[in-house]
Amino acid sequence: MRLNDLLRGVVAQYGPSVVRGALREFMTGLKFTDAVEWVSEDRSLWGQMPEKYREVFKEYAPKLGPLEWFTVDWAIENAREANPGVASLFLGWPEGREWLGRQIEEIKGASQ
Repeated sequence: MRLNDLLRGVVAQYGPSVVRGALREFMTGLKFTDAVEWVSEDRSLWGQMPEKYREVFKEYAPKLGPLEWFTVDWAIENAREANPGVASLFLGWPEGREWLGRQIEEIKGASQ
């Protein structure tokens, strides 16, 4: 087995944990009112993220393999610990959940 293949396997195995950590860090500072505004105005979550998060995701996403695990439910579950109020927005507001789904697809597309 080549070292590159081994590293790709390690990244694919631990990638969701890395993304989870970045998501939690980002969500910790997010205000509920800002999240409501983003959903109401259909703003791009990808565009609202600091450049450092976008660059890390662009770099590592192709190494993670299929991003099937990156779903609305996964994002809400992981946001719940960092920011329960914002997570509840996506759980209790259908428009918020739909918006989050669109944002996840945009992020997946931007990382390709």
